[in-house]
Amino acid sequence: MRLLGSGTSPNEAFRSCVNRWFRNQPEVFAQTIRLQLQANFLACLLTHNTALHSRTLRRMRHVDLLFHAVATMAIADEEWAEFIRRPLAFPVEAAKEKKRQAIKGRALQGKAQAKRPRKRTVFTSKRKPTAATPPKRARAPPRKRPAASLH
Repeated sequence: MRLLGSGTSPNEAFRSCVNRWFRNQPEVFAQTIRLQLQANFLACLLTHNTALHSRTLRRMRHVDLLFHAVATMAIADEEWAEFIRRPLAFPVEAAKEKKRQAIKGRALQGKAQAKRPRKRTVFTSKRKPTAATPPKRARAPPRKRPAASLH
């Protein structure tokens, strides 16, 4: 369903509404802005629909009309109980979990790459004993020096 008409006037009206909604807002996360936009858009839709179905309410202010629409909204007890029983789904948490899995996958991929053999050079290859080069012997412990006399 389209709320906005075509042309400049509805576009400017919508921009002024959005500016009014976020006038005193500090910097917030993108997900928070999306959630606030959805809530405000729902409020606009609700007031617009309420004003369409009642001629006398068309002259009321937007805020008063929203209050009236929400106050007179009736939800059946069965619907409310079903709504409460349903588990909440947070799209932000799902997106965070997906990002964590991607990072974890990259970390595992990095570990797999670390197990690859390094390029063999003279400095990185292990020495193999041959007849010409005897194996390295273990280093002997350092000798103890006799204590110097003061006399």
